Amino acid sequence: MSLAIIIAVILVIAAVSIFISISHQLINEFLSSSWPSAQATVTWSGLNSHFNPEIQYSYQVSGTMYTGKIVYCASKHESCTYNQKMNDLNIYPHGSPITIFYDPNNPEHKTLHPGLSLFELLGLGLVALASSSVLLMGAWAMLKDFQKVKNARFEDGVYYIEVREQT
Repeated sequence: MSLAIIIAVILVIAAVSIFISISHQLINEFLSSSWPSAQATVTWSGLNSHFNPEIQYSYQVSGTMYTGKIVYCASKHESCTYNQKMNDLNIYPHGSPITIFYDPNNPEHKTLHPGLSLFELLGLGLVALASSSVLLMGAWAMLKDFQKVKNARFEDGVYYIEVREQT
C-alpha cells in the first residue's frame, strides 16, 4: 500500500470523525432552542483554582435537584483582567436567580443560552467546509492512486498488484 493511500485513508477518517462530531453538536444546540426553562439559584460564585470566574447553581425539575456550573469570562477573550473577572462575578452574586434551559429527556443536560447563535453557525459552517475539503482531498488522492492499478488479486493470503506503466 502506498504512502499516498495511507495518508488519504487517514484524511478521510479524520474528516468523517470531525463531521460526525460537529453534526452531533449542531443537532444538540438546535434542539436546545425548544427546551423548557427552570429557575436556578446561584449557590457559589468566585474565582476557581485557575483564577477564572466560576458560578455554581442548583435547580429543580419534577422534584429532583440538579446542579451546574459556568466557567467563563464575559469579555470572551483568552485572558481577562481582574476587573473583568470581578465584574462577571458581580453579575451572578450568591443567592441570585438565573434562568436555565434543560433537556426534558435528561434534565442534567442544561444550558444558559439555548439554540444556535450566528457566530456558532458560522464557526460550524467553516469547520464543516474544512472537513469536507479534507474528505475530498483524501478521496481524490485514493482515486488517483487506484487509477495506477492495472490488475489486483488475492492468492494464498498475499495481495498481488500489477501497476500500470507511467506515461
